[in-house]
Amino acid sequence: MLVVSLGTSGFGGLWYYRTAKSSLDRAYLSKLEAVAGLQKSRLNAVVAFYLHGVKSITSRSDLRFQLDKSITLGKAESRNALNLILKNIKSTAGTFQEISLLDLEGRIVASTELDLIGTKHKDEKSFEEGKKANGLVRLFKDQHNILRVELAGPVRFASQMIGVAKVVANAEKLIELTEDYTGLGETGESVIAERAPNGDALFIVPLRFDGDAALTRRISKDKREIPILQALQGKEDAFTRNVRDYRGIAVLATTRFIEGLGWGIVVKIDAAEAHAPIEALKWRLLIGNVLLWIGMILACVRLSKTITQPILQLTEAARKISSGDLSHRVDVVSNDEIGSLAVSFNEMTESLNKKNAELKSEKDYVENILRSMADAFI
Repeated sequence: MLVVSLGTSGFGGLWYYRTAKSSLDRAYLSKLEAVAGLQKSRLNAVVAFYLHGVKSITSRSDLRFQLDKSITLGKAESRNALNLILKNIKSTAGTFQEISLLDLEGRIVASTELDLIGTKHKDEKSFEEGKKANGLVRLFKDQHNILRVELAGPVRFASQMIGVAKVVANAEKLIELTEDYTGLGETGESVIAERAPNGDALFIVPLRFDGDAALTRRISKDKREIPILQALQGKEDAFTRNVRDYRGIAVLATTRFIEGLGWGIVVKIDAAEAHAPIEALKWRLLIGNVLLWIGMILACVRLSKTITQPILQLTEAARKISSGDLSHRVDVVSNDEIGSLAVSFNEMTESLNKKNAELKSEKDYVENILRSMADAFI
């Protein structure tokens, strides 16, 4: 019975622990899902902000007019006017580090960086992409190892494309997004990566535990179980079991995919931090079960003593009575069945003692008569 009781309490504690852990996982995943959805929306908004900046340049009527004059007429005053316009845009916007205008041959005709004027960039991706539509071309690090965003877009005049605007902006808004750890505790973070040419996941912004990860840290394409690779495959899902991050640490994670850019987002938190409350509960349950087991064992020992001790006393009393000691009595220490048995035993002993006394009295009486008869014959 004791073994069954202890086993039941142990299995009950284990069931409660697993149920609580599962509930905690669901709660954290719901939280991560909400953060991931928010981060995806924020990232799309940041990209839209950058693209709006490009559009604000390529749609300026004075800039388009002066660019057309500079290209078709080759007038120096038009180039100077363009440089002044670009300089004013840069100082006003605050986000742009460099703005250049290229003709359809890929030659820079105006720029905020005057030493770039006249250089050719026909073979660059920004020029080819910029002729198609306003877009984010790439992230890169400049000569000071600072993360930058390169954008480009077509410049049209009278419904004809006359050139390309190439813009270099700071990446602070992207970095601010991933450095916001609201609701992610001490170990949670949002990570963003793109697919490298060889298929690896390439982180494009600094990581919480690796500030130099942007455009340098990779995850091999062969490690398909890592959430960021799942995100780059377009999977938007939640992960709780056998999932590790770029550090090799077990995590709870959710993934999102940014179409168009092909970027993947992972919002995650260390499993150890997420499970900390349930681990504390596990120890409390364990300690509680141990104390319960000790208490039950002590109770059984005490109960055993309350049963066996009176029985031993009754056995000893029976032994003494069988040896002729009818004066021995059993102590009545309880009102239960054992106590009733002790009372009955004492009553029986008392009865035997009385019977014995009566027999002795009768014996003495007979002996006296016999003795009297013997004396009479003499």
